Amino acid sequence: MFTANKTITVSGQLGRTYQVTTQVEAGNRESLNEPIPLGSTNLEIGLTMDVSQIKMLAMQCDQDVTVKTNNTSPVNLFTLKAGVPFIWVTGGAALQDTVPANVTVDITKLYVTNASGVDATFSLDALVDPTV
Repeated sequence: MFTANKTITVSGQLGRTYQVTTQVEAGNRESLNEPIPLGSTNLEIGLTMDVSQIKMLAMQCDQDVTVKTNNTSPVNLFTLKAGVPFIWVTGGAALQDTVPANVTVDITKLYVTNASGVDATFSLDALVDPTV
């Protein structure tokens, strides 16, 4: 069994802190750490996940990139800012402003575009429940 925690902390005025942690468990984990050369347009990354089995999806890149699911005219398009994680837990909202804010279809491939001007490293971690 794999476990991940998503924690949101807000520091308010007068020393108040608000925090909520969501714990996710699943029987399988998918992980990627892929180099994305500068100037890459729709670089294909093989990854297959059934959307009904995804319990948590986290993506991050060290440079600004766009990530498309399944084809170059995707249902899901994620605009990742350098060093800012995208985290989605099934049934919840994403922690980054991206359209759409969750995964709506099965993932058969990813296409990453790096127009940042330098090489990038794209990382993905997902918890997947294969018994669903």
